Amino acid sequence: MFENVKTVIFDVDGTMVDSVHVWKTINTEFFGQFGILLDTENMRQILSLGFDDAAEYCSRNYNIPYTANEVKNIWNEKGIEYYSKQVTLKDGFRELLENLKSNNFKIGVATNNSKKIINFLFQKENILKKFDIILTSEDVQKRKPDPEMFVKIANHFGTELNNCLVFEDSKTGMMAAKIVGMKVCAVLDKSLTSKNTEIDSMVDYSITSFRELKI
Repeated sequence: MFENVKTVIFDVDGTMVDSVHVWKTINTEFFGQFGILLDTENMRQILSLGFDDAAEYCSRNYNIPYTANEVKNIWNEKGIEYYSKQVTLKDGFRELLENLKSNNFKIGVATNNSKKIINFLFQKENILKKFDIILTSEDVQKRKPDPEMFVKIANHFGTELNNCLVFEDSKTGMMAAKIVGMKVCAVLDKSLTSKNTEIDSMVDYSITSFRELKI
């Protein structure tokens, strides 16, 4: 998997940490105070957007008394509260990160989450300095599924796009990396018993645990 790879790029939510349950709780509480009950489709739509885009979408499309910036401030505060108690690194990720560093790979982060929450999480887990570059929703004009984040990281290191390996859990992130010619490893939910043929056809590799990987 790591042959001819010079730069490794990680998504965060769903990839290096399990956090979807946190955002479902935050959104349920946030909208519930206004008597708004999100159905499955509305929740899926919000979760599929990046932090900034989701705040814009909610401010514009729901009857709430907040601007997009105010929504982001509330989500940052609630996100840090929940991440401090309920979100930790997936099994084997810390060891993989150490192995990548010791083997002189360049390591980047490309996440649609906010800079405040990501910095808090990485400081809490004592991995902030392990990454050579961290791009969040605030660092680009276009968020995933646009490939801007991935291309920006590759250009930062002067790495050819086909010498980059991206770890992603979402189809939009996988497509964004593949469309510019990067290698992609899908990080799958190990609770899924059936093989996801759609994802398998999109990516170069797939894992259910970081402990499967050898460098």
